[in-house]
Amino acid sequence: MTDEDILARINALVDEENALRAHETPEDVERLASIEVALDQCWDLLRQRRALREFGRDPSEAHLRKSEVVENYEQERSSERQSINAYRQRRQEHRTAPDVDYSPVSRVTSST
Repeated sequence: MTDEDILARINALVDEENALRAHETPEDVERLASIEVALDQCWDLLRQRRALREFGRDPSEAHLRKSEVVENYEQERSSERQSINAYRQRRQEHRTAPDVDYSPVSRVTSST
């Protein structure tokens, strides 16, 4: 399987996910969950291949990891996303704070 094959699979899964979410029914919940896992597996496989290639190894050594493994990554990423979102919120609050002029003040000296 090549990177292009993996990306094509990712695109097909995303298209299916978008179609299901556009008209989501209770019956779609299980399929959406399996799509999310398959997407996590595909992205993980693609990252493995890129890492192997970066370090001069054969990308075909990468393997599809079990769903339990990539789902654990998702939980870790969820925690990271929460931290990132909190950081972005604080940064946005800082940006909307009243403007303060931090320009250097020129010294006025009197010549006597």
